[in-house]
Amino acid sequence: MVELADHYLRNGPESAGKAVGYATRAGHHALELLAWEEAAGHFQRALDTLDLHPSLGPATAELTRRCELELALAETRMAVGEVPSARAGYQRAATLARRLGSAEHLALAALGLGGEEITYTVDELQIRLIEEALGMLGAHEGVVLADQDDRQAPDDEAPAQQDTPASLRREGLRARLLARLARALEYTPEVRRRVKLCDEALAIARRMDDAATLAAVLLDCHRATLGVSPPTEQLAIASQVVQLAESAGDRALALQGRLLRALDLLELGEIAAMRAEVDAYERGASQSHQPHLLWPGRQLRMTLAVIDGQFEEAKRLNDEALAIGQRAGDPLVVSTHLVLNAMLHAVIGKAAEVEGLVREAVAVWPVGGLRASIALVLADTGRRGEAAEEFERLAADDFAALTHDVTYVISHTTAAMVAYGLGDAARAATLYQRLAPYDGQVVRCSRLAGGCLWAVSHHLGLLAATMGRHDDAVAHFEAALVLEARMGALPYLATTRYYYAEALTARGRPGDDQAAAREQEEALTLLRRFGIRPLFTAVTIADPAAAPTTPPEPAPGSSVSALLCREGEYWTIGWQGSSFRLRDTVGLAYLARLLATPGRELHALDLAASEGLHGASVAVGEASLGPLLDQQAKTAYRRRLEELDEALTEAETVGDTDRIALARAEREQLVEQLAAAVGLGGRDRPTGASAERARVSVTKALRGALRRITEHDPALGEHLDRSVRTGTFCAYDPDPAAPVSWKLS
Repeated sequence: MVELADHYLRNGPESAGKAVGYATRAGHHALELLAWEEAAGHFQRALDTLDLHPSLGPATAELTRRCELELALAETRMAVGEVPSARAGYQRAATLARRLGSAEHLALAALGLGGEEITYTVDELQIRLIEEALGMLGAHEGVVLADQDDRQAPDDEAPAQQDTPASLRREGLRARLLARLARALEYTPEVRRRVKLCDEALAIARRMDDAATLAAVLLDCHRATLGVSPPTEQLAIASQVVQLAESAGDRALALQGRLLRALDLLELGEIAAMRAEVDAYERGASQSHQPHLLWPGRQLRMTLAVIDGQFEEAKRLNDEALAIGQRAGDPLVVSTHLVLNAMLHAVIGKAAEVEGLVREAVAVWPVGGLRASIALVLADTGRRGEAAEEFERLAADDFAALTHDVTYVISHTTAAMVAYGLGDAARAATLYQRLAPYDGQVVRCSRLAGGCLWAVSHHLGLLAATMGRHDDAVAHFEAALVLEARMGALPYLATTRYYYAEALTARGRPGDDQAAAREQEEALTLLRRFGIRPLFTAVTIADPAAAPTTPPEPAPGSSVSALLCREGEYWTIGWQGSSFRLRDTVGLAYLARLLATPGRELHALDLAASEGLHGASVAVGEASLGPLLDQQAKTAYRRRLEELDEALTEAETVGDTDRIALARAEREQLVEQLAAAVGLGGRDRPTGASAERARVSVTKALRGALRRITEHDPALGEHLDRSVRTGTFCAYDPDPAAPVSWKLS
């Protein structure tokens, strides 16, 4: 087709029409191959030919051809990050659509213009174009345009319409425009309008039974309702986007759905699942040949690196994302790089190092969240007077600057830290009320790049402590510790534990002082390991760069010295030259028994019975407590297995390796759980038998002990995780090639 286009172009004006046709076909063929730059060249050549030979047919046909070429060229420009050129192209296409009186072409121009990600800004041009396109498509009873919020019309007055290909296409465009309008309003406080637009768009899209349209509508509705719908609902929507887009063959849309899934999993604290989703996203992005899809994956990796305490790696990944995004011409990456950089410095307690960058950002985007960051830096660096003045301005008119847009949660949690740092109980009460509905989730810093700023319950604990509600503060910090431990987010857990110790001291109940001392000791151990200073404290933490973060590997065949000794209510634990102390638990006592007899299997009943010596006993009565799973649960398990089998068959048919891996992983997990509950012939396993109760109790205690050890020494935790087997029979079975000499008492 390329050769034919060149051939006809060289033959002069009489062949120009054929040259345009072949160049257009060549462009669409290149799009199918994801060869975006090549496609842009073909579409540009076709437009240039039209400019040279403007009279190639009837006026309407020529305008239509030119409009469609402008749309196609703008799409390719947007895909490769040439945003200004793409926006100009969509505006030219809109002008041509108006001349044609074509609502469909105007709708496509409006949708294309909304493909750009804009930071902290409402794109008024996009909104006007969407509303104009909706108007041209025809007024619809439920459409919520800027001047039609209260418009009502009974459904029974609407004339019956016959579904034709043209009418279905127009309805699909209407649904997409409504959803895109909701998304265009994401930086406005118009929550009700966004939700109403989404409801209308989804109602239309679901009636159409078209996978591509429904996927596109769901994606925009997901984006428009960030901070409005709970993360569980958002995750379900994102999963639908991936499934529908893949069934429609839209790989780029499926990738966007995967990005949203990863972000939703972050908010839910499901970090293992998030890692798998990031892997799938990055594989797809690398195959897309679209540079602007690459950098979000790097910033998701940066988020995971911070959770893992790998701060230098996190900085490297964020800088790499910035470089990729800037090469792609994507302006959004500048703001996400700043937000994640500020997040990292807040986590490690060095917020002052980004003060200049945040002030520069506020000059460009004077939004409430960034202004709260300035107050945070001022309060953390002891400039309380300046911080109080900035916070006073931010809190004016009941925190009117913190609008209910997609930055609502991160803006309010930043303000919550300021209120705690300043001891502002009155403002803390307002912020507590606004953040309480989000309890149980993780704070996401950026709508598209991730970033983690502790659990919401951590901030509720700070606010409750500021208000003197010490019981609530303790409860919130305990909830945060559970979530952060499940995430494996030790840097976050370290800081939360430090504030938790302070909350226990402030509460002052019997036993709180001793518990606070324990928690503070464990917190300081973690803080020192990662080099973290909790905000608003004078705690001095050694720089982890001053010493190796992990001890050197022992020489092959050499013996490693290790220590596990009980001293009253504490155990001293040592590994490769470092040591720490943990309060006595049943699990540590079980572990000591296993370490004393390496390679030997001990029945869970024997371990449980021996623990009477340490003041803990396990009831081993023979009475049955009933089946592990009731009939309803077993039916749900089997129904889900059937769904996964169907999904697996479909994924294997199309060769989708990502979906195959995810489906197999979930299926294996469900089969394992079902097998644990159901014996031979489908008979229920009883839960009350001595061996089963001992197995469950001992396994839980051992795993809890190993988790606490890992928090203090990941290398030792990794060794024990590899070497300790739990179940009906438990054992410590280390690698013979790397012997360990344990000192036990």
